[in-house]
Amino acid sequence: MKAALPAPYLTGILLAYGVFMIAMGKITKQGDRCIRKLLAVGMATRAVMAKRSPEKAGLWTAKIIADKPFRLATTAMANKAARAVSAMLTKKQEYRQPAF
Repeated sequence: MKAALPAPYLTGILLAYGVFMIAMGKITKQGDRCIRKLLAVGMATRAVMAKRSPEKAGLWTAKIIADKPFRLATTAMANKAARAVSAMLTKKQEYRQPAF
């Protein structure tokens, strides 16, 4: 995915001839510390709630919490949330609840 001008909330690589390529990757320490911390704390809270009542958690969330260590699961959840936020900001759309 290529954009002519970089948006302030996206991360990416400036290529030759002024083309800016958007690069989605892991949540790293190079990004905004505040947003990264909010995502991690929010997903840790969501994971604790999902552990207490797994019937209320989504299928993906319940599976990753059951299969992976707690910190790894919360990081994966935060990364998924970051991708969703990035997609909503890029496409200028509101959140749509996934149909199950």
